[in-house]
Amino acid sequence: MNDQERAKELIDKYLRNACTEEERALVERFYLDQFRNQLLPTDAPSDRLKVSLWEQVSEATAGKKRKPKPLIWRWPRVAAAAALVFLAGSTLYFYVGHIKPEVQEDWIAGDVGPGGNKATLVLADGRQIELSEHQEGVIFHRNEVTYDDNTAVAVLPSGEGVLPSDLYTLSTPRGGQYRLTLPDGTGVWLNAASSITYPAAFGEGERRVELTGEAYFEVTHDTAQPFIVETAGQQVEVLGTHFNINAYPDEEVSKTTLLEGAVRVSLSESQVSRQLEPGQQANIQHEVIQVEDVVDPADAIAWKEGKFAFDEESLESILKRVARWYNVEVEYKAPQAKNIRFGGTMSRFDNMSKVLSKLEITGDVQFEMIQGKTSRILVRMKSDKR
Repeated sequence: MNDQERAKELIDKYLRNACTEEERALVERFYLDQFRNQLLPTDAPSDRLKVSLWEQVSEATAGKKRKPKPLIWRWPRVAAAAALVFLAGSTLYFYVGHIKPEVQEDWIAGDVGPGGNKATLVLADGRQIELSEHQEGVIFHRNEVTYDDNTAVAVLPSGEGVLPSDLYTLSTPRGGQYRLTLPDGTGVWLNAASSITYPAAFGEGERRVELTGEAYFEVTHDTAQPFIVETAGQQVEVLGTHFNINAYPDEEVSKTTLLEGAVRVSLSESQVSRQLEPGQQANIQHEVIQVEDVVDPADAIAWKEGKFAFDEESLESILKRVARWYNVEVEYKAPQAKNIRFGGTMSRFDNMSKVLSKLEITGDVQFEMIQGKTSRILVRMKSDKR
């Protein structure tokens, strides 16, 4: 087998998702370097080149042109196809043994791993329990809390000691996530830097919880007891449905996205409310509710599936999510970078350097990692001199 055949075989394995980790990394590094070194010369209009590349990739994979979606692309199919477009002879094979990928050594050397299952449970009597990182979720029974595998977490007061007024709080730190099953069977997935407060037993009339941050809910249907989620400035009322709420204090807009069922979103300070249908999102800003249809509601819960997903989203918003998940701070040396927009999907379980590198090569920004008591990401424009 000659060099060119070996290179094509590697690409074919990548497209079939049959590569080893080393082979997969090799193909992606090759593509990244081709993009960085050949496709984006400093004197060329990068947006036009990105669109042109996307058209070539679409033709190579589907035999016809599709609507361009430049910037970050979905890697398993497109990266390898893009490598094929620019593969000349045995270039990739030569790259295997002779070309060292260009990397940002100053921040890859101090790489940051992804977050994981981390949470603290505060019981009604004030006890704080650090939940196991080796478990994914806890189940709240009437008189005890167990992990998903039925291992005991804590024993609660028995009999009449369990009252609806006994409140419990599950909170995740930056870099943490956890799942909770409430006493009524409702499932809650809590994202990083979030907390939910709920009763040990729901009383008659309604089921009410309080949320800070982001969570995905799968509510157990009960027409006699509406399920209500309170956040700062709003409440969401449901009977039984699947929805996501993003209500971080540092975000200007609170978002409720409905995937299944029906919910009513109301402002806390007025009687204004809007009913959502599946596929709609309510955005609340400055005491105003705006409802819009979303192209892919599943993007709102991509975090629950271990992914970052953004659709023409600003870098500032993206890096807020990155910072929460990897527990880092962000510093802008170029404030104008905040408004650069990206679209695409990436794994939340890659090291941070991989996430940043994909943002870096498809945009006009450059990142530097600064180690310290709290790690920081410095954001610059590629055109800026250090």
